[in-house]
Amino acid sequence: MGYAKLFALCCCLGVTTTAPLRSAERPVTVCETLTDLDRYRGKVIAIRAILRGGRHGEFLQDGYGDEPCQGVSKRGHAWPPAVAITQYTRGSDVEDGPATFESDTEEIRTALAKARSQVGQDSNLAIVATFTGELRARKDIQIVRDPEGWYYGTGYGQSGQYPALLVLKTVRDVRVVKKTSAR
Repeated sequence: MGYAKLFALCCCLGVTTTAPLRSAERPVTVCETLTDLDRYRGKVIAIRAILRGGRHGEFLQDGYGDEPCQGVSKRGHAWPPAVAITQYTRGSDVEDGPATFESDTEEIRTALAKARSQVGQDSNLAIVATFTGELRARKDIQIVRDPEGWYYGTGYGQSGQYPALLVLKTVRDVRVVKKTSAR
């Protein structure tokens, strides 16, 4: 009888230790996210990426450049390799309506403050972090690229150029790296 209990315990431990982590615990890349939007749409996920942006808003990318992700191109889309980000607090206006949670704005600000300061002093540096939040992506997104290389459409952010929006909950594992080694 003792062996049966031990065997049952080992089986249970094996199942719990080999079970996949929830998507919010195991970071994915921007290109993984965009290539399989149906899998991630509406879910809380974690994306490990470079934080980019400026006065028109911030976005996440795996690397530098604006050519579509290979997996996205194979699906017939010419989307930029980026996910727009935003924060939600009660009463704020977020595309596609309010989130089911409020962003931890103070934690996000604190997590990024030192890195933003360093990057602000040296343009050769970049911020890489894990961004966790709810992924939004409309099913009927139409994004095109004009002859000059600009994206626009019915996505998110400036000119509707981003195929997905991550409504941030938290940011963790922030690092400052040289742009050449980012990703």
